[in-house]
Amino acid sequence: MRRQLEWMQRQVEYLMFSQKYAIKMICKRGEIYEIDWGINLNAEFSNRHYGIVLMDSHENNPLVLIC
Repeated sequence: MRRQLEWMQRQVEYLMFSQKYAIKMICKRGEIYEIDWGINLNAEFSNRHYGIVLMDSHENNPLVLIC
């Protein structure tokens, strides 16, 4: 239950930050980001992990291919 509340708090912080600042990210191949995968079931990736961008993503593209 505590992990779920912490995750929800992070989501609210992300939302408030994105509303305050008009951020458009341009992700380039080879860059490393910390990614919040949320809370998942069983063997799925959960919580925060680092990932490497595999394919460039422009500011109008909401999807990023990472590993």
